[in-house]
Amino acid sequence: MRFLFVFCCCWMLSFGNGVLGKTSNSQINKEYVEKLLEKSSTYLKSSHKDVKEKGIKLLNFLEVLVKDQQDAYLKLKVNSAKIDFFLNNRDTIYAKQYIDKNFELIDRIKDERELGLNYEVLGVLMSLQGKKEAAKTAYIKAKDKLSEFGKPADRIDINYNLAIILLREEAWKASREHALASLKAIKETGVKKDRVKRLQMMLATSHIYLGEYVAAQASFDSILQDAYYKPDQYNFEGLFSHTKGIYFEEKNELKKAAFHYRESSKHYKKYAYEKMNEVSSSIALENKLRLQEKENDKIRVENELNKERLKSTKYLFILCMIVIAILIVFGANQFKAVRYKTKVNQQLTKNYEDLVLANKKVDLAYQAKSDFMDAITHELLTPLNTIKGISFLLQKRKKNTEEEHQMKLINLSSDYLLEMINDVIHLNALNNGGEEIKREPFNLNFLIKDLVASSLVTKNNKNNKIHCTLDDKIPEVLSGDMLKVSRVVTHLLDNALKFTKEGDVYVSTSLLHSGKETVDVRFVIKDTGRGMSDKERQQIFDIFNQGSVKVNREYGGVGLGLSIVKKILTLLEGEATVESSLGKGATFSFDLSFGRVATQDKPQEKALKNSWSEDKSRLNVLLVEDNKVNQLITEKIITNYGFKCDSANDGEEAVALTREKEYSLVLMDVMMPKMDGFEATKHIKGMYEKLPVIALTALSEDLNKEKFDEAGIDEVLSKPVNPEKLYQTIVRYSKPMS
Repeated sequence: MRFLFVFCCCWMLSFGNGVLGKTSNSQINKEYVEKLLEKSSTYLKSSHKDVKEKGIKLLNFLEVLVKDQQDAYLKLKVNSAKIDFFLNNRDTIYAKQYIDKNFELIDRIKDERELGLNYEVLGVLMSLQGKKEAAKTAYIKAKDKLSEFGKPADRIDINYNLAIILLREEAWKASREHALASLKAIKETGVKKDRVKRLQMMLATSHIYLGEYVAAQASFDSILQDAYYKPDQYNFEGLFSHTKGIYFEEKNELKKAAFHYRESSKHYKKYAYEKMNEVSSSIALENKLRLQEKENDKIRVENELNKERLKSTKYLFILCMIVIAILIVFGANQFKAVRYKTKVNQQLTKNYEDLVLANKKVDLAYQAKSDFMDAITHELLTPLNTIKGISFLLQKRKKNTEEEHQMKLINLSSDYLLEMINDVIHLNALNNGGEEIKREPFNLNFLIKDLVASSLVTKNNKNNKIHCTLDDKIPEVLSGDMLKVSRVVTHLLDNALKFTKEGDVYVSTSLLHSGKETVDVRFVIKDTGRGMSDKERQQIFDIFNQGSVKVNREYGGVGLGLSIVKKILTLLEGEATVESSLGKGATFSFDLSFGRVATQDKPQEKALKNSWSEDKSRLNVLLVEDNKVNQLITEKIITNYGFKCDSANDGEEAVALTREKEYSLVLMDVMMPKMDGFEATKHIKGMYEKLPVIALTALSEDLNKEKFDEAGIDEVLSKPVNPEKLYQTIVRYSKPMS
């Protein structure tokens, strides 16, 4: 039957002009496709597996059918049907593929209404994936398009969806506005009236939490008067009773609230029982229908045979036998083909299920890796923060020569450990695609001079000389990612100083090309150190590779710096080259392209010190830290600078303190018991939107940027924090208390 159905479809497409006269082939295709789409939709709504499979095969057939058609709207309809199927089955991978296909088609036809509808579907996909902000953004884009270009009926669903997502966010006022807009569109168009009662339910919930009890009661009354409201719809009735329970609970009428909660439970039980009976009834009915079908087929065949017996003659019988023989051969071939296709489809289905499972495992593994990085970073940097803090405080005291030497050893060891941890975090962020290219104006020659000066102070412990030659033809200010350029130069400069003893290191820049919009610059870092063999040079950019164990023991390090250099340069569309031989040093070079900056766009020096910063006692800082040692040390650093400081042991205590006292700034740890820093920040920002919250954390900012932004954190300071940077941040963000 399936073969016959497809054969007839192909015959209609091939010979449609001959059968239907002068009707165009495109018109036939459109009507034909729309009918088949309606039929596939009916099949897919069925609870029977075989019927659903017919719907799936019909959809696949339609996709092939419209592939070479010029009608983009026809393709949009078929793609939209497949998107609905994948979303209903929570297959977000294939749903996203077809949504992207529709975006490409819409870009070709420039249909703003279709664009809005596709954004609405994208919002549904993002909601299924748990990406609340992305879903909300897609819905807002859809609303903007549909409000201007859509039909009145289009505003029903988009406002309905926005009302739901805002209700979950507890944005009661915004949810109420969209629910009212959806109701207005239903009233204007007269369609989808069955949604009115659910919209009134959302309105009632918003009214309750906004303290608008009269309006909430009006919504309840409207539901009871709705033509589509039926008391025997136990699922909705359960939700209705639950919402009324909330209503009376908020009004402190606890007995009534308890009554409605009990009623809600009863309705949900009835709904579950009703569903169970429906499934049993549908199975029994299906069996009866199949038996009746078989009986009818048997009777029909018998009647046809009786008629044939009456009409048949000797020659007709022979002819029938010949035809039957042909049909048997043809049927046998078709049976083999169908069986083969069935096996292929089963294998494809299994492969698809395996792929979905594999994707889930990959997602879980990625999440596990991210959680591990957060945990290990926190566990390493938290005690390191204690060491750095104690070291800073001890430096303020008077000490003898031996103690001063010991303090330097502590600082060197902690700085080395911090540098290694930061390299691991940075490499992980680069591997996960967590780095973005920024465009900001900066002075390249000043940056190189600062990096050289810093290396002379912090890294040059082997009596090396650094020679810096900068091309004065390079424009004073360029546009590019200053931080990534500084990281590349710093790693290469540190590498040269590490492998050179009492030698020379040469740093130079030269202008390669100067255009109207771009400037190309070559960077060269050369040393007179130990150099490397051909084998070492080929592996020099590999992770954790320093040539040999002997080199590692003699010079130290873990072999991450040059791996980071390679990945950053790849991100900046550059490539490092190295020339070296044993005993003759090494020369690293790379080319980068920068943008030109107009004179008026040059960066200006900004004073960090405010006019009121002398009166530091007027600044009151709230420190939120669950580690008692870190809490005491950080509080001591803050008070040493002259600021006031209170401490909270967890997020709940921090929220309570901000209600009781006025603070200039909050320093928030993230990983804490009871209530973490993200949730605590949301509560504080909800009460005091303009109160600055600075994260003081061991978590990677690059890997957790979305979490920091969602919580409303103003800036992130990584542990162990530099005391001077902490001071500057407090001054920059704080305002004195009145």
